Amino acid sequence: MLKTASARFAAKGYSAVSMRDLASAVGVMGAKLYHHLSDKEELTRASLSPVFSERVSTIEGLLEQHTSLDDRMEAFVSRFVKMIMGEELLMRLVLRELLDGTGERLEYLAKTVFKEPFSCLPV
Repeated sequence: MLKTASARFAAKGYSAVSMRDLASAVGVMGAKLYHHLSDKEELTRASLSPVFSERVSTIEGLLEQHTSLDDRMEAFVSRFVKMIMGEELLMRLVLRELLDGTGERLEYLAKTVFKEPFSCLPV
């Protein structure tokens, strides 16, 4: 269900995807979704987190290989751009969230998904 939701959000955007559409796509009644999730925002967060977390976790190990600030920054930016540009689903989700995402959802992603890899960079 979460993979279907993330694919729909990537293709159409948050506002164009309804809970009814998602329920139909995964073959359940709409009420079944609400049994597991309180609302569409919770579903969005639940579907976005794994997509981002799976990819972002690879950055941490990469940064540990570099000692100088310049090398770490270059490795971070290079890996992040390649990661986003290398997978259509991830690229679409990032762009959708940057353009259409709410401040609360972006803050949630920053605190739950991007906090660890960004914390590897010196301030």
